[in-house]
Amino acid sequence: MSLQTLAALLCCSALTIAQTPWVLRSIRIYGADDETAPPILLLGGDRSSAPGYPFVTLEIELDAAVPPALIVRFEHCRPDWSASENIFLTIGMLGTSLFSWEPGPAGSRYYTYRGRLRIPNPQVTISIAGNWKLKVYEHTSDHPIAEARFFAVRPEGSCRVVAYGDLYAASPGVSPAAVTLEAWVQLSPRFNIDERLHTVVFYRNHRWFEPYIVSQDPRLRTATDRLYRHPYSTSIAGITPGTKIFRAERLPAQNEYRVLDLRNPTIFPPNTPLPIRLPLADLRRNGSFTEWADDGAAQTASLAPYLQDYVPLEFILDPEGAPALPQEVFVVGSFNNWLPTAQWRLSYDADERLYRLRQLVRRGRHNYLYATGRLNADTGAIEELSFEEWEGNTTATRSSFWAFVYYRLPDFGGYDTLIAVGAATLQGPLRY
Repeated sequence: MSLQTLAALLCCSALTIAQTPWVLRSIRIYGADDETAPPILLLGGDRSSAPGYPFVTLEIELDAAVPPALIVRFEHCRPDWSASENIFLTIGMLGTSLFSWEPGPAGSRYYTYRGRLRIPNPQVTISIAGNWKLKVYEHTSDHPIAEARFFAVRPEGSCRVVAYGDLYAASPGVSPAAVTLEAWVQLSPRFNIDERLHTVVFYRNHRWFEPYIVSQDPRLRTATDRLYRHPYSTSIAGITPGTKIFRAERLPAQNEYRVLDLRNPTIFPPNTPLPIRLPLADLRRNGSFTEWADDGAAQTASLAPYLQDYVPLEFILDPEGAPALPQEVFVVGSFNNWLPTAQWRLSYDADERLYRLRQLVRRGRHNYLYATGRLNADTGAIEELSFEEWEGNTTATRSSFWAFVYYRLPDFGGYDTLIAVGAATLQGPLRY
């Protein structure tokens, strides 16, 4: 699947599906019943051995007269989310259609049904650890409508993550604050610390489309070589017996997330037909912030039923008199799975000298940032992604960093299994 197709499928904006009489509003996946939990499925063991949950939940919202007949199929992936292309990993996995549907609020203008699907369920069992893609289809179509990602881990060791402040070669006028991450990996006695323990991938929590790959396989880095504007360096070492250390160096620290709180119906009335312009234009930040965010999570479940809806918004970004940037500008946050796409690109208004974007956003409390990058017209992918131009850098942020550890098993012709997960913040280890 091309990056252009992936970007289109994962967009959480209003998306009219060809040849279908309904509209997909959003798709997301999370651990168990907790919308703020990472989508980690724990295969064996318990949460003392690795973070994870007995099931993950896929949630979609759509505008339709009746819920469509959907089926979800699964694809095992390598650490960089390319397909494993091993038929033995999906034998017997015919898919699942056990969505639980509930109607939207009466009179809702923008969506009519919410569907939830648990994995595993009576129709499907996940027994192979690793990266998994969910692909959603209409039952009469061979073309996926949407995708989501989750992790399945079978603990076979431990991963201790260390995060500390560093410096990088920042652009003029941008703070050089950076983060260096280390994953200290130890394995159970039946696994060897050798070349089969080959990769650790770091993420910021909830931002599963921005992998920082540290690998002995140079081909895996191609997935991120063009993604980030500021390249990061990596190293792998075995300083102590029985331990392998994977290191990603000098990642821009970024800033504490901006907060968009749409829970107040007085400020954001239900079923508003016209976009609500945010009260104050967002300004460039230089590393300072006034409110702690939520580690990149969306919080929507606590709302009253009549408020479980969408709000049409107009994002306004004020460059404070500066001319339009040569890069494109995107808004990225928990409302679109932290995935920059063409649908979330701001346009520059030369008359008002502002960047603006009109979009539907699910009501709740969201975290977001503004990013710059370049939309590849041939692939649809966003390249040279950077959050520092508008957001600045500070090591005071409380964002958590997650590490996923991969081991090459010879079973079924060979595949990359996920054997350990760890997490930390700049303030210390993360309790999960």
